[in-house]
Amino acid sequence: MRALLDYRANTCSSCGHQVDECQDPKTAGSWQVIEHVCQPSLVVEATLDNAREESRKKRGVMYATRRYLGG
Repeated sequence: MRALLDYRANTCSSCGHQVDECQDPKTAGSWQVIEHVCQPSLVVEATLDNAREESRKKRGVMYATRRYLGG
């Protein structure tokens, strides 16, 4: 448990990497951005865009996703 607490304490809240690595000037220029697409988030964003276009944005509406497996 102590190891997990130490790991979390040394994790950068911005990028999620270990602080001693991500804030080390020696690592400057050696980082890559990797883009991932979350499919459920993509669907929610499209739903919100459509609601805005149709001027039917509702107050207090929360969106969630679930995977439709057919049937």
